[in-house]
Amino acid sequence: MARKLLAARSLLWPSLVAVAFASFYVVTQPGPLDYNDAYDYDHLAKSILQGRYELSDDYKSPPLPTMQREPGYPAFRAAIYAIAGDRPNIILWIQALLAGITVLLTGLTVRRLDNRWSLPVAWLVALYPGFAVWTGQHYSEIFAAFLVAPAAYVWVRLWEARDA
Repeated sequence: MARKLLAARSLLWPSLVAVAFASFYVVTQPGPLDYNDAYDYDHLAKSILQGRYELSDDYKSPPLPTMQREPGYPAFRAAIYAIAGDRPNIILWIQALLAGITVLLTGLTVRRLDNRWSLPVAWLVALYPGFAVWTGQHYSEIFAAFLVAPAAYVWVRLWEARDA
């Protein structure tokens, strides 16, 4: 088992490279919370912890209930804050891990469809600069990619079971 996991054609390697590549951006270029989207997500996460889903339009007026942003990523941030406290950089490190898991799940999904393409696809995703850059930002892109990856894997598995 360990030998197969550490083999040169293992999906573990692109996943680890994705985490390393993403970690580089978390360390060297961590995104601040003063951008509109990042600030909104963070403010909504803290609002969720207080039992509300509120956001201020101009950041100076009192917060009001909103549906300006989707609740998934702020809820993810709120869960991290509830567990680890108000430390936004932890979210970036978790996003780096999610990037590696996303690469692994992408490779496993493609392997179910055509084994020849699983490793090239995993390496392409792992080395795509845009994918790594987003891990160092307080935006929802990595979280969204992470949610799509297991959904695609489950869909392919169900598709295979239906055709079997």
